Amino acid sequence: MTGARYHPSWREPRAPLIARFSRVVEPFPVFEVIECVIRRAAILVASVLVALGCAGPVAGSPTPASVTKDGVRLTLELDHGEIMPGDLLWATLVIENTNDYDVKWRGSGCKVPGNVLARPAQPDAGRQWSGALGGFKSWALRNGETYANFVVEEHWNLAKIWGGVACPAAEFVETMAAKTTLRTRWVWDGMVNGGFAGTRPAPTGPLDVVGSFTLAEGAATNVVQATSPLRVGGRGDPYLSAGVAIDRAYDDGRLARWLQGRPEPTTRAGVPVGAIVGSARLDADAWVIIAAQKTGPAPHEIEVRLGADDGKVRSVIER
Repeated sequence: MTGARYHPSWREPRAPLIARFSRVVEPFPVFEVIECVIRRAAILVASVLVALGCAGPVAGSPTPASVTKDGVRLTLELDHGEIMPGDLLWATLVIENTNDYDVKWRGSGCKVPGNVLARPAQPDAGRQWSGALGGFKSWALRNGETYANFVVEEHWNLAKIWGGVACPAAEFVETMAAKTTLRTRWVWDGMVNGGFAGTRPAPTGPLDVVGSFTLAEGAATNVVQATSPLRVGGRGDPYLSAGVAIDRAYDDGRLARWLQGRPEPTTRAGVPVGAIVGSARLDADAWVIIAAQKTGPAPHEIEVRLGADDGKVRSVIER
């Protein structure tokens, strides 16, 4: 009946009725439903296990590192085995005095028990040079080490409110009672500091995270250390290191000729006079390399600015 709704009669045979609707009703996806139910059940079981403490460590978490020395057990546990620069890695440091007697321990001004740090690969020093070029490069790259600084949780939280925490430049000695435990949490954001580039992404690849606790008995210092491996992912720092930037500036020729043309340093009453000094620093996306000598003919200073990503010299100024 065209244009009219179909109202099946209860007297109509069952087979034609099924045939009439088989073109409209699709088969019910039984297997997809079962698979979905299984997935949801697995997720629920895993959640319950975690809540009950029955599950193992988070995937990728390294095995806690534990060391015992003179009756003091130090355990370092990382919440991940890999970090991307900019993410947060949490480390838990547990210190247990298993002795039947008290022990003395030494700390810094903020009286935080223990310390956690990472040991990143140092920036590429580049090529070695002789003569005036080598002397200037050694001067410019002095104190260029970089550090991966973990921050204790309390200071991390305060820094978000006050912008930083200052600790007095002092050491102290505290007593840890027998059969007691100290616990601290530390965090790192995958960045390195120091050197000449400010805060930069940590180098990719493996590095060691070291937890330490310093025992103090009289004048002696006895450090307990536990080390846990970590891997830094990502692409690393896209910028050249200071050492490689100086190499590129030398390759340009103008800085090299200026250095080689300066008079040799001398001494006056045993004091060095006329040494060539300088620096390398990262300014936004450019390395700025400055060399200066107070003695000799003008110009007494040269500045080379080059791209931090490609090492191409952008400007050379003598003054």
